[in-house]
Amino acid sequence: MSAAAGPAKHTPPTKAQRRALMRAFRHKFPSFRKAVSEDVRVFCMFRGERTEMRSVADLAWQVARLSWKTDAFFALLCYRLKATLQVHEVPILPSILHRVAMMTGQVCIGDPVVVEAGIYLPHGSVVIDGIVEIGHAVEIRPWVTIGLKEGVVNGAKIHARAHIGTGAKVIGPVVIGHDAVIGANAVVVKDVAPGTTVAGVPARSLAG
Repeated sequence: MSAAAGPAKHTPPTKAQRRALMRAFRHKFPSFRKAVSEDVRVFCMFRGERTEMRSVADLAWQVARLSWKTDAFFALLCYRLKATLQVHEVPILPSILHRVAMMTGQVCIGDPVVVEAGIYLPHGSVVIDGIVEIGHAVEIRPWVTIGLKEGVVNGAKIHARAHIGTGAKVIGPVVIGHDAVIGANAVVVKDVAPGTTVAGVPARSLAG
């Protein structure tokens, strides 16, 4: 009589599997210029500033200004450049840019994370890891973690214009609908419907 099988062990992906995963994600990453242009526009929109760039020189000035004036724009810029270099399989430099983003803004965005052009990070101290997709004009406040359940590489899919409040945790392969609001310090482990506000540990809808 055979012994009962024990719990399945999680086997980390090999280097070849990780590279295959990155290749599969290439078509989802926005171009560097498109991403940075839209990031500038979205940052300015949230900050109540003008959103029209008059020229390439004006765009470059806004990039420099936001990098100096805000806590996390430069770190986001490093992520955008890192992602572009990874698409072209440039070695070493993406790792350096990742470290720079963490040192300057405490922004840690993992390799397979796909961030659509145009998000808003008003401050740093943000961790995003796993196979995660973040939509347009999502606002991510400081001390937010968008992470994984142990042994599961798939993470959250966060749709356009969602707001993730300070200190919130979004864990595992959950779907956050467009225009949803995650309250400060909430822990989200289930899907959040579009336009819904949730709060608490675990997070629950505040409707009704």
